[in-house]
Amino acid sequence: MPPWIMHLRFVNQRGKGIGLWLPIFLAWPILIALLILLLPLVCIAEIVLRICHVDLRLVSIIFGLLWLCVEMRGMRVVVNSRRHQSNIRITIH
Repeated sequence: MPPWIMHLRFVNQRGKGIGLWLPIFLAWPILIALLILLLPLVCIAEIVLRICHVDLRLVSIIFGLLWLCVEMRGMRVVVNSRRHQSNIRITIH
């Protein structure tokens, strides 16, 4: 199941911060439509590369990147700054 929401949390030195919820689910239909539109061009490019004996599997790369996006669900990133005494937390749900 693909990720639906990203939560960004910016915290300052006093422990106060602001949270920002970003709806990723709004981008999925656009990405799928773009993938469907570009897939025939990618297939033609792959055929031309095979004829030229270039072993580059574009379709496998595209589907691998799509799988990577789907597997990001549950990822948490915390960035701490010693210089500015603040941190950023990114959580993907």
